[in-house]
Amino acid sequence: MKSDINPDQQRFSSSVIKALRSTAIIMALLAYPLAAGAGQSFPEPSAACQKLMDKSVEAGDQAWEQCRKEAEQGQVMAQLWMGMAYWQRFEDFGKGRQSYPQNGEDVPKEKEAVAAEAVKWIKKAARQGLPEAQVMLAVTYSQSKMVVVDEEMALMWLKKAAEHKDTHEDVRQEVAMTQSSRPALEAVDSAELKTCRRLTIDEDTTETRQACQQAAEQGDIAAQYYVGMMYRYGYGVEKNYETARKWFIKAAEQGNPVAQYYAAYIEIEILNSKSYSDEEAMPRIKDVVKWLDKSAAQGDAYAQFGLGALYRDGEGVPKDEAKAVELIRLAAEQGLANAQYTLGNMYASGEGVKEDKAEAAKWYKKAADQGHAYAKRYYDELRRDDDTIRDDE
Repeated sequence: MKSDINPDQQRFSSSVIKALRSTAIIMALLAYPLAAGAGQSFPEPSAACQKLMDKSVEAGDQAWEQCRKEAEQGQVMAQLWMGMAYWQRFEDFGKGRQSYPQNGEDVPKEKEAVAAEAVKWIKKAARQGLPEAQVMLAVTYSQSKMVVVDEEMALMWLKKAAEHKDTHEDVRQEVAMTQSSRPALEAVDSAELKTCRRLTIDEDTTETRQACQQAAEQGDIAAQYYVGMMYRYGYGVEKNYETARKWFIKAAEQGNPVAQYYAAYIEIEILNSKSYSDEEAMPRIKDVVKWLDKSAAQGDAYAQFGLGALYRDGEGVPKDEAKAVELIRLAAEQGLANAQYTLGNMYASGEGVKEDKAEAAKWYKKAADQGHAYAKRYYDELRRDDDTIRDDE
């Protein structure tokens, strides 16, 4: 479906900013100020959609139905508003609030279903190129409990938002300061490893690229991996996900777990680069699962965590909370901070495991000790609320 967003338009309207900042959890977006000014050059959401986020009025069934209809027709602002409304509903659980009518038969009532709806609509808007939605998705993947925390995905969406010329400079600075925590290719039998590594540290020259490309074509696994990185990020060449995919797959087929992980991730990036029908997306989703499974089987913690996230959310595989816990635990035991934090969340809420605050605190602390800010926050909250949890647990 063609996007109705003009890439040359000023990106942020005052009503978007107001609605975003009216939601408590999205206050985190203030760390990435969205607008240098309040532009009004793209269409405002309909009155029906705005009612969903207006606390001063009651949003009835008709408003929900109208806004949903607009979102399903591909209207990007309606998609954003639906996502924000469900996000607010997710945050309202346990607070005695209702932000949609109780008699709306097509509106999910369970917290998990509400989270899925929020992410679904925000992602649809983000894939159409709306930077507000892209920043929201980055925040979702970096700190929200609606999905498994995934720094790589958060950084990817933040980079997409930063590409828009009118995006606030603070977003670009955040991207510049943030690096993926995924380690580079591990030691492999490669004569070109040192040469090709230069492609990713701003020392690339035409000679370096040509040497690495030639080695990749001759089957050097490190060269194939770094040529994939070169096209993924546009190091000295035009960024091209499909070409990056080709080279990651060549390296992955030689059995390297890091390359297998990136063979999966590049499929996700391609899926997120534009809107695909379910039929078009399915082969790529199957490839995501295939490569993550191969990498995870070799003990790669990032792949174990990523595959666990798919089983937790039922994306590309049947939903299986027990399998999700098993995989996320394997990654957590290898010291992956995001996995430790996520496992803490699962024990805290009883998701796939028996609720156990002490076990949650243990995993939060492990992540917090590695500098995970949200793990520390939740660990401190558990200690404050339960005096049986000691600091040495």
